[in-house]
Amino acid sequence: MKRILHNSDLGFYTQTFFRIHLYKNVTFNHMSEEDYAVLAHEYIHFLQDISTTYGAFMAYSSSEYMRSVASAIRNSEDGIIDVPFTPEIDSSNVYANFHLLEYTYGNSDEIKTIKEIVELRNCNEQLESTDLESIPYVEMDIIDDSNCVKTIYFGAGAIMESMAFMMEDYIAPVKNSAPDYPYHSAEFITRFLYPEIASDTLNIIALCDVSLLTSAPGHTFVSYLIQFNEDKWLPQDPSDVYGKVLDGGYQISGSLSGSQTFKEEMNRMCLLAIDSLYTYFNSSMPRFRKWIDETYKRGFSLRVGKRDFMIDIAKNGDIRKNPILKKLINNFLGTPIMTNPRSEGTLKSPNVSFDSDFYFFPAVGEIFKLFRNGRCDCGLQDICLKLDGPVCEKCITAPWSHGIDMTHPCLYRLLWHSWAFDRCHPHLTISH
Repeated sequence: MKRILHNSDLGFYTQTFFRIHLYKNVTFNHMSEEDYAVLAHEYIHFLQDISTTYGAFMAYSSSEYMRSVASAIRNSEDGIIDVPFTPEIDSSNVYANFHLLEYTYGNSDEIKTIKEIVELRNCNEQLESTDLESIPYVEMDIIDDSNCVKTIYFGAGAIMESMAFMMEDYIAPVKNSAPDYPYHSAEFITRFLYPEIASDTLNIIALCDVSLLTSAPGHTFVSYLIQFNEDKWLPQDPSDVYGKVLDGGYQISGSLSGSQTFKEEMNRMCLLAIDSLYTYFNSSMPRFRKWIDETYKRGFSLRVGKRDFMIDIAKNGDIRKNPILKKLINNFLGTPIMTNPRSEGTLKSPNVSFDSDFYFFPAVGEIFKLFRNGRCDCGLQDICLKLDGPVCEKCITAPWSHGIDMTHPCLYRLLWHSWAFDRCHPHLTISH
C-alpha cells in the first residue's frame, strides 16, 4: 500500500511482500523524526499483515493466484498469457478468492475532503459457479469538497490505513496530515453510525483491529457498529471491544461454520499463509521459508497470546522509546525489508541471517504486479544498480527477458527462471 501525502511520497509498505520504503531517509544510520513517523505507520501495516486473519488471507490468496498463473503457463500451447491475468472459473477456489479479495479490500483512491456521508450500504455480490454464496461488502456515498457525490467501496484497505494513521497519534514523534479518504474513513463512519463510541480514538482502533480478524473487514466494521448501537453498548476500556466481539457471540464474518474458536481460526489461517508463501521459494532457499514460518507463527502467537496488543502498543507511546515495539523489533519479530532512496537495505530478524538476497521478497512482488496489474516495469532498478545487476531498457519493458548471469544477477529474472516461467510470453491487454 503506497501512501501519498500532499503529492509527496513519504513511504510505503508492500503487503504480503514485506518491504517498507522510506522516501525521505538519507541513511539508516541516522533517522529523523519524520522517518520514525513514516516507519511507525508502515510497521503497523507489517503487524496487520502477520497477525490478522485478513492479512493471512491476502498472503494465501495472492500466492494461490500466482500458482494459477504457473498452471496457465504450463497448460498454454504457446506460452502467451494475457496480463492482467484473471483466473478461470473452475472447481478450485482461486477464482472465488480472487474476487473475494477484490470486493473485501475495497478501494483506496484518495479523496482530500469528505464533507458528509450521505449513505452506507451493506451489499452482497453473487458469484457464479463457486461454492461461495455471496461476498459481503460496503458501499459509501459521500460528498466531497467539490460538492459532488461519490461512491466508495469501504473495505480492508481503508480500515488498515485508518488504523495505522490513528496509531500515529500515539506512537509517531511527529504527525503528518492526510486526505480524509482513506486515512480518516473509519473515524467518519464511526461518528456517522455511533458517535458516542468515537469519543475515544482507541475504541476505533480496536474496532478496526478486530474487523481485520475476519474475511470481510468493511462489512464487519459497519455491522459491529450497528449492533453496538442497537445494544446501547459502550466499552469501559478500548480492550473491551475484543472481548465483546470474540467472546460475546458476535458473528465473525467469514469464519468457518461449526465450533471454530478464535484460536482455531487463527491457527488455520496461519498455516494456510505459510504453506502458500512457501511456493515462492524452492527447497534451495531454506532461509526464506524459515523466515516466513517464524514470522507468521510469531505474529499469530502474539495475537492469540494478547488479542489487544495493538492497544498496548498505542498506550506505550513514541516508537523510539515504546517498550513493546522495541521488544518486537529487537527480539521477537524483527522488521520486514527496509529500503531508502540510497538503495540501502536491511532486514532485521531474530533468528534468520540474510545477505543482500533478501531482495528476492520484493522481486516476488514485482512479478505479481505484472500478472495482477499488467505492469511490466520493475521497481527494483536502483537496488539492482547497487548489486551490479543488468539495468537497461528491459527493466521497463520486459525484465523477464534479461539473461541469467550469476555474476550480475537480475533478481526478477532468477525468480522467473526458478518458477519455470521461461516459456511464458506476457501479452499486455491494457495500456498505462
